[in-house]
Amino acid sequence: MLSKNTLTTQAQINYNVTYQKKNKRLRSRHLFLSDRLVIVRSTRANIRRTKFESILNQKKNKRLQSRHLFLPDRLVIVRSTRANIRRTKFESILNQKKNKRLRSRHLFLSDRLVIVRSTRANIRRTKFESILNQKKNKRLRSRQYNP
Repeated sequence: MLSKNTLTTQAQINYNVTYQKKNKRLRSRHLFLSDRLVIVRSTRANIRRTKFESILNQKKNKRLQSRHLFLPDRLVIVRSTRANIRRTKFESILNQKKNKRLRSRHLFLSDRLVIVRSTRANIRRTKFESILNQKKNKRLRSRQYNP
């Protein structure tokens, strides 16, 4: 299991949530946490913005440790309740943090949760679309990242 030292405190991660009110698609599909992390949710994940906001404010809640695993380098992976992502998979990712491909590219955890990380907030549209096109979910493919 992950030690408590692995969990990043709320002070170390900037939880400034940026809302794009004019872009309904961007507002409903993306949640921006700090300037180095973009969490993209699929249709089946059914994770609402209000749910993210309430969870982020529960840093002392024990449920936060079981629902969120904070990895080094400001990479945050948020588990979906229905995604059934196991802790062993997260531990495997922790052991591979020196892998350049893992650090610089996208991580796919099940078909229901897409997590995108960019070191310098430079997410290339071609890479993102390439990964989205690998899935069979037409609704997910039709809502590609549009900077």
